[in-house]
Amino acid sequence: LQSLVDHLTSVVTHPEVPEDGEFVKVMSLHKSKGLTSKIVIISGCVQGLVPALPKQPVPPAERNLIMQEQRRLFYVALTRATERLVV
Repeated sequence: LQSLVDHLTSVVTHPEVPEDGEFVKVMSLHKSKGLTSKIVIISGCVQGLVPALPKQPVPPAERNLIMQEQRRLFYVALTRATERLVV
């Protein structure tokens, strides 16, 4: 039963993308890791959203780790474009 659930989860969250033709992929910064596209549009780049700031107060050390991870994710998104990047 668990293998069926894992398979269905994989199919739903990682559908096969056609290699030919023109299409648009909409994904999160996390999902873009390892992928490239001719054109990448990163929307919503406003303070508080990118980077996502914690809503609850957190210790400075933890806040620093969160910001470092947010920077890494943003860098991943920036480097997915092979021809054009729109921010």
